[in-house]
Amino acid sequence: DDFVLLEKENSEIKSKKEKYQKRAREKRFVIFLSEIMIIDLIFMPLFFIFALFYSTIGSILISVPYFLMLGTIIVVFILFGAILTGRISIIKSKARKSIRNKSKN
Repeated sequence: DDFVLLEKENSEIKSKKEKYQKRAREKRFVIFLSEIMIIDLIFMPLFFIFALFYSTIGSILISVPYFLMLGTIIVVFILFGAILTGRISIIKSKARKSIRNKSKN
C-alpha cells in the first residue's frame, strides 16, 4: 500500500516537472519570437529602401545599394543566430517578465 502511494507521488512530481519544463520552453519561444520581430521591424524597412534604390539603377549589377542590401541580410542573420544561441538579448529583464506573465494567462 505504501509502495502504491510512493509511485503516485513520484508520478505527480514527474508530471509537475514536465509541465514546468514545457511552460519554460514556451516562454523562451515567445521571447525569441518577439526579439526576432523587433529585429525585423528595425532592419527590413532598410532592406526595402536599399532594394528600391537598387531597382532604380537597373543596368549596374553590383553597386552600393546591392552591397547595402547584402550587408543588411548578413547582419540580420548574425543577430538571429546570436539571439537563438542566447549570446545577446534585446528585451530587458522587466519586459521579459511582462511577456512571461502574459504567456501565463
